[in-house]
Amino acid sequence: MFTEELESYIYSILKVFSQGDICHVPGECQDSFVISYVNTDTYEDCQTECQGTQDCNYFSFYDPNDFCIMFYNCTTIDVDTCPECFTGSKDCGQQ
Repeated sequence: MFTEELESYIYSILKVFSQGDICHVPGECQDSFVISYVNTDTYEDCQTECQGTQDCNYFSFYDPNDFCIMFYNCTTIDVDTCPECFTGSKDCGQQ
């Protein structure tokens, strides 16, 4: 039987490879091409920065440090390296 943490990790990895957007997934992008770094106050601000940055498609927000990393791609999401981070695609939640 899976633990809740393992289930969450597996779910986040599967979302990266599925069709559509990923939204507020625990963990940070790994093995991915970094576009830029910026300080932001919220996850939503990080997403807005990504939307306004050329070639940014994904972002990881580091909640305790108010730090945003923008990525061209997001190969995997690793919750173990940054359990307080959240990752999303630039158009997550946009209609």
